Amino acid sequence: MIQPLLEVVDRFDLKMALPPGIPTLQALSTGNWTRPDNVWCSNHTADLFTRCNTDLGLRGPNTDHLPILSTLDLPPARNIPKPYRNFHATDWEEFTDKLTNLLSHSIPKKLTSEEEFRAALHMINAALSETIEAVVPINNPYPYTKRWWSSKLDELRKRKNRLARLSHRWRGLPDHPAHQNHRLASKEYAKAIETTKKEHWEDHQRTSGLLI
Repeated sequence: MIQPLLEVVDRFDLKMALPPGIPTLQALSTGNWTRPDNVWCSNHTADLFTRCNTDLGLRGPNTDHLPILSTLDLPPARNIPKPYRNFHATDWEEFTDKLTNLLSHSIPKKLTSEEEFRAALHMINAALSETIEAVVPINNPYPYTKRWWSSKLDELRKRKNRLARLSHRWRGLPDHPAHQNHRLASKEYAKAIETTKKEHWEDHQRTSGLLI
């Protein structure tokens, strides 16, 4: 019966994570302690165990096996966010003016050949790239940056917070208009968050081909 286990241990170079000499079972009839249970790990994961032991206090009623608790040191891998162009914070009026100015001096009024078409396409792409580089701000995201956040939400949040402080200042006067202004600003802010998140998700689905 033990031979298949020994073959697996030898084949995969397994190690015992539970230190020797720790009993894992107390027979209910005799009270004798034995060690039928163990925790095995591969050789390259043995150093990840910081603790492996039984806990008599967590033993359930009418059970003979002791729970074995293992603690592993597994630091989560964290992706380093890369800077990207923040189109949500773009001044689209400035973007349009810049792009229109570039295209008006480079694209001919009439295309008469495939070569002219390809040249015009190249100039359009170049104008778009130049406009994006000049107008669209670069965002350096933090690990927990909300991708759906926008400059409009930032403005609404600041306005809501400002009115909240004003409402608190006049808390002794329940009928003061500051309280109503704060409630309306809070509703507008919450509604804008809901709408922006929904639009961002739908846009993500469209670009991913999940939404037709």
